[in-house]
Amino acid sequence: VSTNVRLACGPEVVELPLDRLLPTRRLDDSVRKSVKYRCIEASVRELGVIEPLVVFPKPDADGRYMLLDGHARLLILKDL
Repeated sequence: VSTNVRLACGPEVVELPLDRLLPTRRLDDSVRKSVKYRCIEASVRELGVIEPLVVFPKPDADGRYMLLDGHARLLILKDL
């Protein structure tokens, strides 16, 4: 059994403009009305982003990044 583990993503934090992120899925309007979404929104408003968005560089996309995790946080950040 191999004990080697490779990280799929780099551990570094990169600051990016929100318009450089390409969501990989779409959230419907019911998500914005959910209790969980409102809790995340309140947390971001009061504390900032605690858990960073997970992105991956998209080749041949003019410096854009695919959003892999954090779609609700992205919507909240755009609204704020």
